[in-house]
Amino acid sequence: MYDASRIVETTGESQVYSNIAYTGEITGVNLICRYVDDQPLRAELEVDFAFGKGPQATSNSHQYRYWVAVTRRSAKVLAKQYFTVDANFSGGPLDGRQEVIQDIIVPRADDTISGSNFEIVVGFDLTDEQLAFNREGRRYRLDAGS
Repeated sequence: MYDASRIVETTGESQVYSNIAYTGEITGVNLICRYVDDQPLRAELEVDFAFGKGPQATSNSHQYRYWVAVTRRSAKVLAKQYFTVDANFSGGPLDGRQEVIQDIIVPRADDTISGSNFEIVVGFDLTDEQLAFNREGRRYRLDAGS
């Protein structure tokens, strides 16, 4: 989900570069699924993250909350689970992580239901303001010009 693939946390009243505390971006997702006969689908998900520490950051570590949802192709959410990933900025203002989530279960009624009827989507847990920021196409990249 593009709208939830980025997070910009700011301080102060305006969303300007000098007010950035932390940023995050989902830079890659890899999904491995398997199913046999009428058994539930079992999936393993690898999520790559890039993080940034801005001028208003107060710590060299930061937790980011994200979610993984199992949906039908119709976008109906069947299950949603929340996770956190830790960034460590002790080596500088940028960090990256890969999280692996194993054994995501997607129930199927029977063996006539194909895995192509389902999607697994990932996104940051955003406030309404952060979501609007992303939908407006706005962004700040702390590594711009590097």
